[in-house]
Amino acid sequence: MDDRKEGTAVEPHYIYGYTPQAEHFACSVTGASHLRQGMPCQDAFGTWAFSVAEESVTLMTIADGHGSAKHDLSEFGSKLACTVALEVMRDLYKEFHIHPQALQRSFKSDFPRLVQRRWHEAVLADARVRGIEVPEDPVGFRKLFSRYGTTMLACMVTPSQILLGQLGDGDIFLVNKDGSVELPFPRASDEMIGNVTYSMSHEEAGLLWQTSQLPQPKESALLLLCTDGLTNCFETDHSFYQFGRTLLGKLGKEGLSHFGGFLPDILKDFSARGSGDDISVALLLFHCKPSKSQGTKNKEVEPA
Repeated sequence: MDDRKEGTAVEPHYIYGYTPQAEHFACSVTGASHLRQGMPCQDAFGTWAFSVAEESVTLMTIADGHGSAKHDLSEFGSKLACTVALEVMRDLYKEFHIHPQALQRSFKSDFPRLVQRRWHEAVLADARVRGIEVPEDPVGFRKLFSRYGTTMLACMVTPSQILLGQLGDGDIFLVNKDGSVELPFPRASDEMIGNVTYSMSHEEAGLLWQTSQLPQPKESALLLLCTDGLTNCFETDHSFYQFGRTLLGKLGKEGLSHFGGFLPDILKDFSARGSGDDISVALLLFHCKPSKSQGTKNKEVEPA
């Protein structure tokens, strides 16, 4: 395996990178209401880009910590979720990259279960480091995991397919060159009521994931993953998807490498004018022809 550069789920300003198939970008911004209250950002993001047998792969994750007093460690739970999801996807690709259909089946059946198990292990290790007493009874475990509660969205882009996973709220959609929008999952608002959402802290979280597969776009297209802090900035689905179409038009001309540095400030403005919540996004800009930049790159950019 040729791991030319691996990203991280810690807190750079944003991560930008590319493979011959697509450019990618991810960031989190602290919500306007959290800034006013002196609260930290409870969202997290992470990306890895690497090559196996001269085939490039991009992995992307975003997570939204629940943030209430009951979930007082969710800012750490979201980071742990991004990290373990990246590790599990990397391991699955290593094992099944020669067999795309087997990879798809494993992503559907094994990925949710493995992420839940490793997240539990990571939470317990983090709690010990923080000097938190680790319980020995089921009720105590549930309360501890709830303190770290978070949602999760994940994406694996291989040369032949796009594999997607979602637990809890947030949105994933693909904007095609002709402006059409593909939704791999039902909108979270169609399944949940109010602000209730599925969580990594749920004892049966491994059974609550949605997974889906999309073929690689044949023309330029934009895949967008976002937490509900962005979704809730728009009054209608139409205006939300129109934002994606506008973004594809802009990026199709300038590329993510030129535009990415401005996006965190744009998202901060959205939060201030709209939801007030933390916002995380992960973008993949697919090209109708191979990128001029060959190889694989994944670069963290720190705040200026």
